[in-house]
Amino acid sequence: MSGSSGGGFALMSEPLGLAEMSETPVVLVEAMRAGPSTGMPTKPEQGDLEHVLYTSQGDSNRVVFAPGTVAEAYDASRKAFHFAYEYQIPSIVLYDQKLGGEMTNVPKSHFDREPNPTLGSTLTEAELEDAPHSEDGKFSRFAYDTPEDNGVSPRSVPGQKGGRFLVTGNEHMPQGHISEDPDNRVRQMDNRMRKVEAIREELDSDPDSSAQTYRGPDDADYGIVTFGSQQGTVEEAVDRLNDDGHSVKSLGVTDLMPYPEKEVTEFVESVDEVLVVEMNASAQFRGLTQKELGRFGEKLTSLLKYNGNPFEPAEVVDGFKQNVLGEEDLPQHQTTSVPAAGD
Repeated sequence: MSGSSGGGFALMSEPLGLAEMSETPVVLVEAMRAGPSTGMPTKPEQGDLEHVLYTSQGDSNRVVFAPGTVAEAYDASRKAFHFAYEYQIPSIVLYDQKLGGEMTNVPKSHFDREPNPTLGSTLTEAELEDAPHSEDGKFSRFAYDTPEDNGVSPRSVPGQKGGRFLVTGNEHMPQGHISEDPDNRVRQMDNRMRKVEAIREELDSDPDSSAQTYRGPDDADYGIVTFGSQQGTVEEAVDRLNDDGHSVKSLGVTDLMPYPEKEVTEFVESVDEVLVVEMNASAQFRGLTQKELGRFGEKLTSLLKYNGNPFEPAEVVDGFKQNVLGEEDLPQHQTTSVPAAGD
């Protein structure tokens, strides 16, 4: 595990692609602050989302969680280690300086849980004896046919008898030898891509353990969607709006990759309009949502803030009234609105 702000993450991003190609478990923590470059190093922002999602060359994949509270950060970290080791893939916990600098009380019982020290999909020396090897004795570490059809080839642990294989940043055959054979490339690439699908299936397998958070009446007319540290601010704004007689609910999204398509789709379809709240200038989370869902552009309006300070509940309340309800003569804030596509 390693952690850094966005600047350090940028400097150290090359190993992400190596970790995916070599199928090496790694957990990274990225604390967003205002950029680009050094930007405002003491101020929070949510401008590193696309950077974290897509850093590395080629069709690279990873797991990305964006917790909204300190308690969720602990839960997300546990899950990040689980998926990194079980699926041999980089996992990233994405938060920002607002969440990292807060003083929050969390019950001791939240942390007092059994650890999960498993190394995931590894083989014992006895199992390695029956595993496929090449003629020169190298273990088929990157085998095509995965036992669970989830893209994961069981790995050996350094030092195990019969577990010797080659590791390279190049595309490779099952034993690790460099290869540019087209058929091998397709099979290895499909294996790596299949991991993300399998992770989403595992996350969706227990609806009661969803990492997404909800606030407000289930049958609300309007919705507000956000991610990460703005979750609590949005929830307070939803409470204020409902107290004022408006019918509003919110969704805080924690799973950013693989994206919780089913949950977000159900939420957006259940309301007339949605306000997307995020701390950046380019509506990165709204763009991710439209990319993953492939629709709803006409229902998603953005409320953005990027002056170095997190949202205040009043800014979200007034932004909702202005952009969704069409009210005028509201207090002026340092926020920016981007209308839904076609408006």
